[in-house]
This record gives sequence, C-alpha cells and structure tokens, in this order.
Amino acid sequence: MSAHYRIVRDGHAGYEVQLWRWWLPVWLQIGINTHATIDKAEAFATRHADYVVKLLGRIEPQEESSDDHK
Repeated sequence: MSAHYRIVRDGHAGYEVQLWRWWLPVWLQIGINTHATIDKAEAFATRHADYVVKLLGRIEPQEESSDDHK
C-alpha cells in the first residue's frame, strides 16, 4: 500500500505536509516543513510521494432539499 499525503494549516506561518501509512494509522508531519502557500506545500509533498492528497478545507454539510429525495 502506498502512503497518503495531505496538506493542512500549520500553527505557525502557513501550511504543512503530513504523511499517513497503513501500518501507523495517524497523520504525522514530515520532518519540519512550513510553506507559505498550498502550491509550495504540494510541490514539497510531490517530491516525497507517489500519491498526493490535497486537503480541501472545512466543507459545511448542505441541507437536503425536498428535491433531493425524488
């Protein structure tokens, strides 16, 4: 199984890349990496990954309308 990567907001100055492995099912930061933009964080992850997952951010659930059940 390949590793999965995600980009999350960093508590310092931007974004960080995190790694998830099936044998250790928690997200871990890859070394010390803080990036000013999502694009720079993605470029960092791409250098270390064969599969990159981009975090989309908080997505609010939408209320179902009555048309959704037809």
